[in-house]
Amino acid sequence: MRVVTEQQLAEALEALPAAEPRAVASGNLATPWRLLHALEQTRERYRLFMLAAQAPLPVRDGVVLETPFVGPGINVLVAAVEQVRARGGLVVAQMNPRMPYTLGDGELEEELINLSIEVDEPLPSPAVAHANDETDRIAELVAELVTDGATLQMGIGQVPDATLRALTGRRELYDRASADPAGDVVPAFGGRHRAGLRAFVRAQRAGADAADH
Repeated sequence: MRVVTEQQLAEALEALPAAEPRAVASGNLATPWRLLHALEQTRERYRLFMLAAQAPLPVRDGVVLETPFVGPGINVLVAAVEQVRARGGLVVAQMNPRMPYTLGDGELEEELINLSIEVDEPLPSPAVAHANDETDRIAELVAELVTDGATLQMGIGQVPDATLRALTGRRELYDRASADPAGDVVPAFGGRHRAGLRAFVRAQRAGADAADH
């Protein structure tokens, strides 16, 4: 892996032989914005493939936005890196010291990466979505199906937020990612930190006693 400047990265992207290269990037509030900005500044035409992408994305002639959602496509980056390497393409990484270390598919050997740039930027986090009568009703129905000790995986948006509020009476729920008993409602929720989730749950209890394990 060679660490380069953003100017050197732009030169490498500009030198790509394909007339309309396809860039595969992560979404889910982990978008490498500096890399995408370099791509946008150097290529008139390209395809951008992302799962659960966040705005703002380039919407103009010459850019084709692609996604596997809804359907198979979770953790597509591992397979994408393998295919790019097999075809002689370019694997580029954006390194941020604020990004927490993750195991599993989040681990990538350095020799698989051609170029990388270094940034030091705050990590985004989803805001708590406002509820309405419809989302509260959905959350109520979902909560009826969840028992103490259940394993959950929550998403991002109004319905997951409302469901989290509806589950504040449940105990010993498990985070799907770590299978670690939380003692309170601490599901895997859009990449939030556990402490933030606990604070969110306590806030939703509107003054009720909360045990924080």
